[in-house]
This record gives sequence, structure tokens and C-alpha cells, in this order.
Amino acid sequence: MASTQIWIYFELIWTRRAAEDAEAVAAISCSGHGRAYVDGVLENGKPVCECNSCFAGPDCSQPVPGCVVGANC
Repeated sequence: MASTQIWIYFELIWTRRAAEDAEAVAAISCSGHGRAYVDGVLENGKPVCECNSCFAGPDCSQPVPGCVVGANC
């Protein structure tokens, strides 16, 4: 195999793996009150939800009692 072919093969494997990782993280449900990121917070080596202000829990579904979020209306 020529070095150019090896490089292209490596790029295809890397690209496929990156796409698989991105899809897996996108499938993590954060109940609309947070997000998980490929390069974000990890727990046991896996991405977890990063909750928006005033939400908590593993899936960001728990409102934080008494929490006030500033908003410019």
C-alpha cells in the first residue's frame, strides 16, 4: 500500500470515528435544559449533560428550587 493510500485510509477511519462519537453524544438526552459535548465534562470516561442555569440532575430535568435567572427583557 502506498503511503498516500495509508494516509487516506487513516483519515477515513478517524473521520468515521469522530462522526460516531458526535452522534453518540447528540443522542444523550438532557431534557431540553442542558447539553452534552464531545469534548465536555466526562464521568467514567463518557460525556454527561452540562445543565443550563437553574437545572440539575444527570439529565438536567430537576429545577433548582428558588433559582432566579437574570434576563434582559
